[in-house]
Amino acid sequence: MRLAAWTAGLLLAPTVLVLTAQPAAAAPPGNDMFANALPVALGFSQELDTREATTEPLDREREELIQCGAPAVDATVWYSFTSATEVPVVVDASQSDYSVGVLIVEGFYELGCPRAVKGFVAAAGTTYQVMAFDDQLDGTGHGGTLRISFSQGPPAPTASVTIERVGRVNTRTGNATIRGTYTCTNADWITISTSVGQDVAPGVTVWASGVVFHAPGTCDGVAHPWSAKLDPDLGKLRAGSAQAYAGAEAVHFIRVTSIYIEQPLRLRPRS
Repeated sequence: MRLAAWTAGLLLAPTVLVLTAQPAAAAPPGNDMFANALPVALGFSQELDTREATTEPLDREREELIQCGAPAVDATVWYSFTSATEVPVVVDASQSDYSVGVLIVEGFYELGCPRAVKGFVAAAGTTYQVMAFDDQLDGTGHGGTLRISFSQGPPAPTASVTIERVGRVNTRTGNATIRGTYTCTNADWITISTSVGQDVAPGVTVWASGVVFHAPGTCDGVAHPWSAKLDPDLGKLRAGSAQAYAGAEAVHFIRVTSIYIEQPLRLRPRS
């Protein structure tokens, strides 16, 4: 009788189930796929865990990545950028805790090789897709903490160049030296190329070109002197009248400003 009562009590007693909480499965970021690119504007910044980001076939098939020699295309995430006006844009992922490449895509075209800091000039009304990916240049891991920002780039570079009216010629070798000044702003460096043309006989012109002149770190708005030695391709330059040409390119990693001038030149024997 006691056994029966105990058994009945056991059957009537409430059943207690102990449930152990299971960790939630990690999920890829919401902008993991090209089709789900996150729309952003200037001033946008984000810190994003990309360790669960995946890579779709479209990401790996980007021809520009192959041409630029990216070791890998892992843990990709996508952003999209559209501006109502033309504007220079800098996308910076250099503060991430893993090696990140940034690729800018316009339609079917990639705008240059991927870099951790990437700049481009956004045309008004055009949508640009931006892919941030683990390029494996650090040789380890799959994604990490992506720190990415979109900011407005600097104004376009400015440049001006002058050529002195008188140059010097070595009457023995036919080489000449010409000089001038350049001024530039908003650029990382400036490149100046020069040439001289001189009619030495009816229908015969001697051309001489100068070594390209690089001046990094001098685009400070101040006039700086330049000098170039010109070596004729055929024949010799001589004392007398000539025509001088100079082209300058002020270069920023987003854009380039080019100018070109020509003017009469008087070549005098080198003393």
